[in-house]
Amino acid sequence: MYEIDTIKLHPETFERMPELKLVRFHAPDFRRKLCAPEDITSLPKKLSYFHWDEFPLKSLPSSFGVERIVEIIMPDSGFKRFGKNLVSLRKVDLDGSSSLMELPDLSKASNLREVSISGCKSLRQVPPSAVCSQKLKYLKAPDNEPDTDSKKEIRLYNPYKDLGIPNQNLYHLPSSPEYLFIEEAERKRRSWGENLTFYTGCGYLGGAIGGGARGLVDGVKSFEAGDTLKLRINRILNSSGHTGRTWGNRLGIIGLLYSGIESAMMETRDTDDVWNSVVAGLGTGALYRISGGVRSAAVAGAVGVVVAGTVVTVKQAFKRYAHLA
Repeated sequence: MYEIDTIKLHPETFERMPELKLVRFHAPDFRRKLCAPEDITSLPKKLSYFHWDEFPLKSLPSSFGVERIVEIIMPDSGFKRFGKNLVSLRKVDLDGSSSLMELPDLSKASNLREVSISGCKSLRQVPPSAVCSQKLKYLKAPDNEPDTDSKKEIRLYNPYKDLGIPNQNLYHLPSSPEYLFIEEAERKRRSWGENLTFYTGCGYLGGAIGGGARGLVDGVKSFEAGDTLKLRINRILNSSGHTGRTWGNRLGIIGLLYSGIESAMMETRDTDDVWNSVVAGLGTGALYRISGGVRSAAVAGAVGVVVAGTVVTVKQAFKRYAHLA
């Protein structure tokens, strides 16, 4: 690879990579170039991190949605203009992109933290939305003085111009955001593996404790006159162990079924709401009692819906009113 000066991409390179989230083409010495064809048809829809030194195209493919983009790093690119709806953008680096003529409205990019557009000689105006984000911590913009070779005036809105210190020295910002992909930043729920462990473990533990308590009561009730202390303790241990294992296995299986169905619903619908829990309760009850017939499965499914709905309602009420207590 070190002996190759130019690498050419096929126009359909990314069409078979729909799950790709990170693209990074970095040439530190700028001796080797990666050439993208002018008729490149698409980019992965889930792309969040886009780093391409000397990006040769004038704009991104029109079919590509930029809503998920978190970082755009394209120094010395051939970019002329951006798309719209950069709502998730946190970092933009277009240093040395001399063809860049305009920046889009970034007012909806509420998490924008880094803007670096020095050396963009064709940039006529920097919109206020690019430098007025409340979370902005790093700004590297073109100099206020226009180039001597150009008679055009560059208008730049700079909220820090009266502070008398370089913009880049105002704050110290790490080179990457807290989360690389937007899915990680927005995820407020457990993964399927965490759900599996949580529900199955809690189900088995709760069943074992409840079953053990029930077995203790049954063991005490089974005492007979003339039993020695050792025999009575043996009755309690046998009854508690047997009932605890039975209940634990049953509730563990219910937790396993519930976590699997709920995780499948979240993955399919790509959202986390009460309907996932309700459907999971219905499916868990029906599957658990399916061996008893259709009627038994239907009754168990209805019970599962009621239980799941009740638990979700109580949890939502607790979240809403707990801070008022």
